[in-house]
Amino acid sequence: MPLFPFFAINVLMGLTPIKTSTFYWVSQLGMFAGTLVYVNAGTQLAQLDSLAGILSPPLAGALVLLGLLPLLAKKALHSLRQGQSNV
Repeated sequence: MPLFPFFAINVLMGLTPIKTSTFYWVSQLGMFAGTLVYVNAGTQLAQLDSLAGILSPPLAGALVLLGLLPLLAKKALHSLRQGQSNV
């Protein structure tokens, strides 16, 4: 459960001067990587046909990627911000 609820972010963004179309496409872009990772993990889970399949490399890889996504996103944002501050 997030510390700051997602619906509150939408309400607060409604109070800013940002255009709706800009808010929409930036939100979609920000959710795209997470959506791909969750769909991949769900696809791998749906393909399980036995208990032994839990240890399969594709499922393990999907779950590792799911766990690493927030860390990779945080590192990418940090690198992006560092690059902007040097300009």
